[in-house]
Amino acid sequence: MASARIAEDLSSKSDSLDSQLYPLIRRSTLCLLTPYLVRQLGLTSTADVLKTLNSNIENPYLIWDNSTRAELTDYLETQERETMRSGECPDTSYGSTFEFSSHKEELIVGEIFVRIYNEQPMFPLENAKGFTIDLIDYLGSQAQYLQSALNLVSNSTGSVNSDRMKNIKMCLLALNNVIVHNNGVEMQCIGHFKLLFSLLRLDQMSDLQTLAVNVIASVSGNQECVQDIASSEVLVYLLMVLRPTSQQTDDFNKQLAVLTALTPLMFNTRLIKEALSKGAILYLLTLYTSSANFEVREKSAELLSKMTSDKLNGPRIKLVLSKFLPLLFIDAMKDSPQTAANLFDGTQENPELIWNDSARDSVCQTLTKMCEQLYNEQIGNPSAVWKIPNDFELKLPVGFGEFVIAGVYLRLYVQNPSWVVRKPKEFLTELLDSAKILMEKEEQTQVEKLDLVTHAITCLLQAQTSLLDSVPAMGHIQAFVNSLSNKRHEAIPRSCLQILRQFAENRTCIETMIGCKYLLTQVFFVIKTYETLTDIACELLSKLFQIDTIDELVGQAIKTELIHHLLKLLDSNQIQYTTSTKAQVVQILKHMLKSGAYGQQVSELLDKSMVWSEYRDQKHDLFITSSQFSGYLTGPTVQTAGYLTQGSSVNSMPSSPPPL
Repeated sequence: MASARIAEDLSSKSDSLDSQLYPLIRRSTLCLLTPYLVRQLGLTSTADVLKTLNSNIENPYLIWDNSTRAELTDYLETQERETMRSGECPDTSYGSTFEFSSHKEELIVGEIFVRIYNEQPMFPLENAKGFTIDLIDYLGSQAQYLQSALNLVSNSTGSVNSDRMKNIKMCLLALNNVIVHNNGVEMQCIGHFKLLFSLLRLDQMSDLQTLAVNVIASVSGNQECVQDIASSEVLVYLLMVLRPTSQQTDDFNKQLAVLTALTPLMFNTRLIKEALSKGAILYLLTLYTSSANFEVREKSAELLSKMTSDKLNGPRIKLVLSKFLPLLFIDAMKDSPQTAANLFDGTQENPELIWNDSARDSVCQTLTKMCEQLYNEQIGNPSAVWKIPNDFELKLPVGFGEFVIAGVYLRLYVQNPSWVVRKPKEFLTELLDSAKILMEKEEQTQVEKLDLVTHAITCLLQAQTSLLDSVPAMGHIQAFVNSLSNKRHEAIPRSCLQILRQFAENRTCIETMIGCKYLLTQVFFVIKTYETLTDIACELLSKLFQIDTIDELVGQAIKTELIHHLLKLLDSNQIQYTTSTKAQVVQILKHMLKSGAYGQQVSELLDKSMVWSEYRDQKHDLFITSSQFSGYLTGPTVQTAGYLTQGSSVNSMPSSPPPL
């Protein structure tokens, strides 16, 4: 009961036992009964405490068994016997220095046996927050020693104290366990991340590094902790752990732990910016391309994808990535990290990727070399900033001479126009931009590129007609109309006509073209200037005049005397044009006759033409030239007009069966 009374004073936070009269008694009681049993004396019934004293118990608060009971009994009996014999207690400390033999080898932090706690991490703690603080304080007290140990190992001038290192590792494991199994205690790490991250510098102590990484991973789900990590500017130490070493198995475990820790951190824009400046891209790309562990590669790809998704830093990160890898890999990382890893290992030659062993080896070697250089620099100066030179270009041994736009090899694309590109709208936008830029160049090589770009545009719009709906909003139509009169090279108006002709498959595009200034004037200029472009020009005009709102166009046609020129094209005695060209001309003129505002005026102009009288009764867009045979326009001249697709008017069937 006396012990219980003392315990009540201890557990009730009374100052009576802390006075000058009782400090010795307080220390003695705690040493002889252990802090846990003393608290129990003040909190539970005497019977429960007696039951505990007579039981064998091993939990984070108490190691109590037959040996501890015997040791305590022997000590008390010895002190009693000697006191009665001599009148003085032989232990002048009155038990305040007593220590159980089974407790001597145990690491006790915050009154908790750390080894036992790590074996029973789900054991309910009375004060998890306090235990967390005690563990951090213990690690802080070892910081000086750890720094000395780092220097000793680095310089090979001595060895570390194995027992001391063992205790530090146990504390790190306990800290991770208490954070994982007790919500909210991770907040106690705020303000101590420089300490925790500094443990990552112990490269020669891989298991300690892994334990420290696990602690960081366990707190990274708390946004306040993440903010404090960002403020501490210590991310470089975590990134440096990613560097591969000769110990592959240990590397894989550490690397996976680091990647797990980094994943939630990369939701923080400030940390993404810091990661970029500390070379995270180099470390992650090296793992993605060279690691022997597929899971590490997959996680690295996933993390890179997450970084590119950041609104502020994502575009810059993607730009840096594109200096090492084709865009297809970067997009594949977003769609499926697993697919991205498999894709890197394969061999491809398609419109969006040319990839083989030589290209793969070149990327791996370059990244490994750059990563090692960065690591060595950061070892000496963790504040070193990594920045890729603006003129850096990794020249891969594939795709030499290939013209690439939006990650698409144009030569291969026009050879395989049915290929479905991953980002068709982006591809179209860059194609149209490139066409406009190339039209301003004068070199012959640029003309060849312009032809290739134009071909790619028409292939894309033919394969994916829905893209035409987005063309007017891009603002390119007027520019191509203006370039029709470009005289530097015939390839320029030809390209414009081909592109505009493809635009004309969409009504919205047609309406936009009709609204362009000097549209017919520009097209008429091409027809008069380049005989070889008349076919495509007439195809374009035919499409334009098919819609029902053509009054404005017809008015322009009358003013520009386009009608007179079209009639000349029908006159086969002047110039021979293709069958389709004359068919298109007939169709254009017939559509003009339907104009509500100008139809009568067009009719009067056509009635004055002798040529038109031969074609006015043609149905749709088909007719035949004057000839003694009814046939295609490409056949001999006839006096009667017929359908362009019609065969000879002479009965070609034999009048009698073939001879036997």
